[in-house]
Amino acid sequence: MDKEQLLERIMAIIGTLIVAILLWGSRTFYAQFICWMDGRKTYQWLKANTRDEPNQSHKSLLEITSGTRLSEKRIQEACLQNKKIYQSTKNPGSYSIWRVDPQSGTAGAWR
Repeated sequence: MDKEQLLERIMAIIGTLIVAILLWGSRTFYAQFICWMDGRKTYQWLKANTRDEPNQSHKSLLEITSGTRLSEKRIQEACLQNKKIYQSTKNPGSYSIWRVDPQSGTAGAWR
């Protein structure tokens, strides 16, 4: 094998690696973009369908799924990525843009 053939093989390997890295990068970027768009859609839906009032600040995963037409998995991933969306610690599967846990429904009942 002479130097010219060796150089051609090395260039072919390098070219293949560059294409593989570009494909991997574009696929990763696309997945992150879709997750960002899902988070944005979920945030907008929660903003339109919740209020910062007792018993109205959180929505269940099922309600969000039917309202946004996204799968449960996509909503969960989007909510984990979006720092503006909170998952309830008391009721896992409930999400809000207002706070982590819902307000007490009886907080203002004595007034």
